[in-house]
Amino acid sequence: MARTFVGAGRRRQFPLIVGFKAEHLIFREGFYGVSNDDAAWSSAPTAADRPGIMILDGVWDLPNNGFDASLINAGAKVYAVPTVGATTLILYKNPASLAASAVAIGRAWATAAAGASYIRTVLFGPENQY
Repeated sequence: MARTFVGAGRRRQFPLIVGFKAEHLIFREGFYGVSNDDAAWSSAPTAADRPGIMILDGVWDLPNNGFDASLINAGAKVYAVPTVGATTLILYKNPASLAASAVAIGRAWATAAAGASYIRTVLFGPENQY
């Protein structure tokens, strides 16, 4: 292995500026990913506080707090807005309803009925993120 190899690039550690819950879709420092576990932000961090970890690829059941309340077919692009927040990002699937700053973060892995609690989504991964 080359001496310059750092890592596979599938997980990313970052300093917290807000807390996250496990399995939330998050945006941080230019990357979209899923929070590995609950991460609590502290205004006075100690050595016991750990940084946040995001998983940058894979297939996930993302909470559907989506803007679009309609059927999502397998293979349809799933979009999110690059915003740092303490809750999972809002998902969009209909290009006609996208916020101007929304970017594609993955594709629906399976068809999701209108009003489904989760959208099974394959993330594009770090090499394809905007």
